[in-house]
Amino acid sequence: MTASAHKKQVLKDASPIFTTFTRLRLSPFSSLFFCSSCSTNLKFPIMRFQFTLAILIASVSARPILVDRGIFDKTSVISSTKHINAPVETVIATLHDFPTMINLNPLVTSSVQDPANPNKFTITDKLPLFLGLSIPTTYVATFKTVENGMDTDNSAQAGVSLHNEWRAVANKNGGTDLTETDTLTTNFLLSGIVTKELTESHNKLMDTLAAKLEAKKA
Repeated sequence: MTASAHKKQVLKDASPIFTTFTRLRLSPFSSLFFCSSCSTNLKFPIMRFQFTLAILIASVSARPILVDRGIFDKTSVISSTKHINAPVETVIATLHDFPTMINLNPLVTSSVQDPANPNKFTITDKLPLFLGLSIPTTYVATFKTVENGMDTDNSAQAGVSLHNEWRAVANKNGGTDLTETDTLTTNFLLSGIVTKELTESHNKLMDTLAAKLEAKKA
């Protein structure tokens, strides 16, 4: 296929997504979308912000769009620290146990280890939307141990990439301070919902990890 033909095919594949968004109007002061193609009397709130994002995710997931990162990508850095009443050696040992760390994430429904690379996993999450609905999303995560924690590189659908750094440091008053720093890059349309789900799920992960290790100590 020539470069020109490939470009036309990519634009053709992307057209349903752009059509969807051109028919929706976002109020800057509301999290609701309105139908701009309807008559005045028929305009109504459709759903939360996640609804249109779900359309985008479903469209991209069904047929990947092969384009490089561009001006619409947004990179965010998110950091949080949790004090765990457990020895730093115990916390680090758990961080080095990749399957355990994967399964502590409340969104994870399954994970498969790569036979050729024990540090690489294909993970499936259940991404919540609204009214109890959810969609599955699958991504590849590659783990790396470091002296005081671990690093993770994640490559997901819809052009989402995530780098995690987990660091455990002994607290002078006892226990361990565990810090997670996430560098997230994604299309700005997805940035809000991805950041929200990442923050909520990883906060729960930290809480579960702390409870697990503190119970073991007791």
